Amino acid sequence: MRSVLEAYSADINAFLNSGKTLPVEFTMLGYRPDQWTPADSLVIAKLLALQLSGNYRQEMSRARLAQILSLTEISDLFAEYPKDAPVTLSNLASSVHGLPLDALLDAQ
Repeated sequence: MRSVLEAYSADINAFLNSGKTLPVEFTMLGYRPDQWTPADSLVIAKLLALQLSGNYRQEMSRARLAQILSLTEISDLFAEYPKDAPVTLSNLASSVHGLPLDALLDAQ
């Protein structure tokens, strides 16, 4: 596993050192990443695992409640997000107004 992580790190660093344009998010933030290490890959994997399991307490609560409440009662406690409710991306146009998007796309 160590050799796989080292090879992966070497490939990322080769790209970083190649002089090619970084993805748009780096350009927008004016950020240049440090050299990648195998430990970075392990940390990212741990963070992903933590984020993907972030609702385990809610799932445990639902499982416990399912032993004493009906599905209707549980649905009342944990209402679903309405299908016709607004979404964050509806305001996307106003949030990017004035950004040099054409220049950022050309940098790709």
